[in-house]
This record gives sequence, structure tokens and C-alpha cells, in this order.
Amino acid sequence: MKRFVFLLSLILLLGNINYADAAVSNKSEVKAIKNILKNQIQAANKYSYPDFIKYFDFSYINSDGFGLDIYSKLVEDTWASYSNIQYAQKVKNITVNGKDAMAEVVETANAKIESQYNLTGNLKSIANNIYFLKKTTNGWRIVSDVILTEDTYLSFGELSNYTPVLNVPYQIGANRSYTATLEYTAPKNTIAIASINQEKVSYPQQASKENYRKLPDDGILERFFTANGDGVNEYIVASLGLTRPEFDNKDLQINVTGIAYVIKRVNVVPENKFIDKTDVVPVNVRLQQLKEAETQAELDKTVEPEKREIKQKETEKQSEVVSPENKSEAEQPEKVETENKPAEETSKTDESEVNINNTKVEENNAQPADLKSAKTEVPADENKTEDVKQDEKPVVNNKVENTDKVDNAAPADKDVKASEQDKADIKVNDNTGVIAEPGQKVDNTKSKKTKVKKQKADKVKADKVKKKSKKDKLLKGTYSPDTVGIPTTATVCPVKEPQTSAN
Repeated sequence: MKRFVFLLSLILLLGNINYADAAVSNKSEVKAIKNILKNQIQAANKYSYPDFIKYFDFSYINSDGFGLDIYSKLVEDTWASYSNIQYAQKVKNITVNGKDAMAEVVETANAKIESQYNLTGNLKSIANNIYFLKKTTNGWRIVSDVILTEDTYLSFGELSNYTPVLNVPYQIGANRSYTATLEYTAPKNTIAIASINQEKVSYPQQASKENYRKLPDDGILERFFTANGDGVNEYIVASLGLTRPEFDNKDLQINVTGIAYVIKRVNVVPENKFIDKTDVVPVNVRLQQLKEAETQAELDKTVEPEKREIKQKETEKQSEVVSPENKSEAEQPEKVETENKPAEETSKTDESEVNINNTKVEENNAQPADLKSAKTEVPADENKTEDVKQDEKPVVNNKVENTDKVDNAAPADKDVKASEQDKADIKVNDNTGVIAEPGQKVDNTKSKKTKVKKQKADKVKADKVKKKSKKDKLLKGTYSPDTVGIPTTATVCPVKEPQTSAN
């Protein structure tokens, strides 16, 4: 780790040393480039063609496609047209990269001029240029330049001190549409006429035909253009004229009192015909996709909590259905009773229910009262270990009459009281739901809610006890078990008719 830190520090130190050396070297190169640019402007102000040209490399070509021969010819034409023109220069930045350099420069030009209407005026030009230089055996030389912006104003007469406002794009793609707008507010008692034209940067310059029209009342003249598809830069030329009508011997004369020209460069980016756009999504479509994705994300943030809440509610409902605490109050005591009731008592209860049902069937199918005997056949029961035989007993008024005298038989009223007493003696354990044995103590310490449930369970159990009492009544009362029997099916055999005497 320490070794790595040491190597890193050494690299940084060497890098700082190299940078310091490069800074010293670049400083001298920057100074040399500044001297060349300064000497070039001085040669242009002296109109010295040889001194001006010697700072250019013969391979020079600018962004308009002009070589050194065309460029130098344009410079000479300018000197001839404006004999008092003077140049100024301000270097904004110089970047040196080995034998190549780039200098950003703002150049201005001013001159006094006269128009064909015998009006004096001024010329003013402002250009923001980038010069590209290369170090040769003869020192630094200019090999190319790009004019980023170029505005030229010519004004005469009343407009000599006025700079018209012309708005155009600095750069536009080939075959693209754009707008040029001229703004001017005319003085009182004057009529303003104007025109806006489009011209390609060429040599010799091809002037477009001016179509003057009255400036609108709002002072704004606007035209639409389409950039050329030839990869050539353009000029937008706006012309403005002021006229004042005068009457001489009742003749109308229109005098031109002011003229202004505004020339602005529009750099045209040539169309690249070697681009395959099959796998490229248009920007407007891509923005729409991102917007839809963002909207969907916001919607998901809103919907997700609702989904979780719904899912939670469904889970709670399912848990309520599964939980035994949520089952019906009537079912739960029966379940407890079934689980805790002894097997023997359960079988007895089922048996009593079968006997009672079969007794009802037997009563409904009983023969008239004059029959002396009835016989019921009972098939063998698979759950019994002994066979039960039934004797014939007389049936009177659809009721079975017990012909045998039972010493322990009691009246019906006594049986009813005994049944009620049995019900009173029955005790139920609230904790388990099981019927307690006689004399057994019961611990009922459950909550009030549990007691309510047990009361309902007691009602169900009391009904079963009542059925059991009826069974006891049938077995111990006026009926004999021999008459009722213990049938295993609901089928009752027909009773034979009694035989009458010969009397």
C-alpha cells in the first residue's frame, strides 16, 4: 500500500514538472503567435499586400471554401473600395498543442463612405474569427480560419448614426427553414421602405434583386428562407430607406434622406449523406417514451400501496375464515361436545334416536284396536354381540299396551316429574362442554362471553337429554322393551290379525 502511494505521488510530481515545462514552452509560443497576428493587422492597415500575405501558409483554406488566392483578392478589392478603412484586433484566447495552435480573435473594421445619392455615411464590421496556425520552418503560419459571426453595417444620411436591428440565426442546417426579421421605427413625416434578401457567399458576390416595400406600421418586416443544400454559407442583406415627400410647384417629389444596409452571416451546416438512421429513434418519440415511463412510474407509486392494502385485507379475511375463533357459535360447542363426549354415551344417544324413530314408524303402521297381538321382527345388528327377540303384544288405538305387569312401573305424571328432576340434576362443565356425572363438582370460571356460548350449547344438550328421557320412558314406563325392540332399520313387519273363536 505504501509503495502504491509513493508511486502515485511520484507520477503526480512528474506530471506537475512536465506541465510546468509545457506552460513555459507554451508561453513563448503564445507570445510568438500574438506577434504574428499583430504584424498581420499592421500590414492590412498599410495596405501592404506582400507583408499581409507572408503570414499565411500557401495551403490556406477558410470555412467558405476560399483558398489563399481568392481570399487575398477579396482583401485587395476591399482596400480599393474603402481607401480609408482601418482594422483593429483583440485576441481573446490562444491554445497551443505542439505544432498546432488555435487563436480566437475579434476583428473590427471602420471606414467613411459616400453613396450614389450624395449621402455620406459609415461602414462598420464586427467579426468573431478563429485562426488555425501551424508551426513551420519559417515560424507560425495561418492555415485556415472560421468566421463564427460577421455583422456589417453601412448607413448614410439620416441613418448614418443608426444601427438597424436584424435578427437571423448564426448557424442553420442545410435545407432547413429560418426567419429573418428587420426592426425599425420610422420618424414622423417620413416613409420607411425596406427589403430583406438572401445571398450565397461566393466569388464574385452575386447581389440579389431588392424588392422594396413599405415598412409595416408596427416597424417589423419579416421574411422566411430555406437554407441552401449546397453546403455554402449565406448572407442575409436587409436594406432600409427613408423618404420624405415634398411638393415643388404642386409637383410631388420624393427625396431619399437616409439609407442603411445590414449584412449578417448565416453559417450553413452541410448535410451528411452517409448516416444510417434505421436504428435511431427520433428525439420527439424518445421524449414521449420517457414521459410515458415517468407517468407510469408515478402511477405505480400511487397504485402499489393500494395493492398492498387490498392484499393485506384479503389475507386478513382468509385468516378469519381459517381461525377456529371465527366459526359460528352454534358449531363450536357441538364440536367440543363431540370431541369430549365418551364413546359409550355417544353410541347410546344414537341408539335412542333410532329406537324413537322406529317407534313412531311402528305407531303409524299399527293395526286396529281389536287386534290382540303384533309381532316385530328385528334383524341382527352387526354392532351388537347378542340377539334380541321380540314377543307379540297387543296394540290398542295405535298405541302399544304393556300386558306384563312391572312392579317398578310408575304413572305418567311421575315419569314427567322424574324427567324434569333429571334435567335439574344435569350439570355441564362450561370449560369443556361435557355433562358432569351426578355428584361431580363443576368449575365454571370462564368469561361472560364463553358462558353465553355454553348456554347455547346447553340448549342443544338439553334437547338430547330430553330424547334420552323419552327413551327411558319407553323402556321403564308403560311400554315394554320387548314390544318396542331395538330395530336397525325403519321397516316394521306387518302384524298378524288375531284369530276369532268359533262362537
